[in-house]
Amino acid sequence: MPGTKVTMVRKTIFRSGAYTYEILATCTDKGSLADKNIFVFEISDLTDPKDDSFYRVAEPGDFDYQVSRDAALAKNELFWRQDRATFNYDNIETANAAWQELSARINALVETNDIYITTFETTDVGTVYTYPMVADSIRDQLVNAFRDKEDELEIATTERDAKIDSCSGHETDIAAIQTQINAANADLTTYLSVQASVSAVRAIYVTIQAALVAGNTQIRNLNNTSDATDAQQNLIDAQLSQDQANLALFATQNTALGTALTGGVASAVATVQARIAALQQAKNNLYTELNLCTQETTRLGAVVTAAQSARDGALQAVLAVCPDFEP
Repeated sequence: MPGTKVTMVRKTIFRSGAYTYEILATCTDKGSLADKNIFVFEISDLTDPKDDSFYRVAEPGDFDYQVSRDAALAKNELFWRQDRATFNYDNIETANAAWQELSARINALVETNDIYITTFETTDVGTVYTYPMVADSIRDQLVNAFRDKEDELEIATTERDAKIDSCSGHETDIAAIQTQINAANADLTTYLSVQASVSAVRAIYVTIQAALVAGNTQIRNLNNTSDATDAQQNLIDAQLSQDQANLALFATQNTALGTALTGGVASAVATVQARIAALQQAKNNLYTELNLCTQETTRLGAVVTAAQSARDGALQAVLAVCPDFEP
């Protein structure tokens, strides 16, 4: 739509020894207005047009005024319109302010008139209305309620998903601890095998020592009853005494070695067993936390389901009055 056009001629006139500043404004294109007669004049003297005075730039409601003085008088009206107006001022400051104010008021007229038009007119295609019509306030309330339910659903879903992630974290930690338990059990099996081997070796050493002591005693008895000379018996007895001393030393060393080996392995076994017990306790604690986490996930899942139902219900309430609403 073309804009309203006004030609404004401003002149400085020297008359009777003084300057006069004249503004002649003429509307040359009505644009979106009803017509070009945008200047309203007031009739002061019914018989003398020269006494008519400029009243104002027209407002949208002023276009009902007649566009000629005679037509206005014929209808007993004291206001009429025309497409031009002349203004004279004694000083340039007032004149400058006047033409700027005049321009602003013409602009306000066109803007106000366009608002009036756009609030009524549609495009050539027209506007589709859905009935029954619902007041904007009610529709907005329903839409706002739907948005609130959407927000609640988003919050509930976020909380549930976070809890699911937390439960997954517990499961990962349990699996990691179980791996450590399996490794510790493998170590324990090795240590127990070593412990059993050490005990078996010690038992064999004791058996061998006992057999040697018994053989030594038997030889001594045979030596004492043999036909050997005293010198020979004494020599044999001395050797048997030396063997007996060696066997006693062997027993002492075997006991010391066995104690050292058994003690070291037993300490390692105890350490691994304590580690396994601690890991098992940590695993049990995690299972307790996982159980609580699973219960909370179930509860939050119910909250999400309820929030989805509330959101869907709020959406249906909006669609009932606004079928074309798009979430």
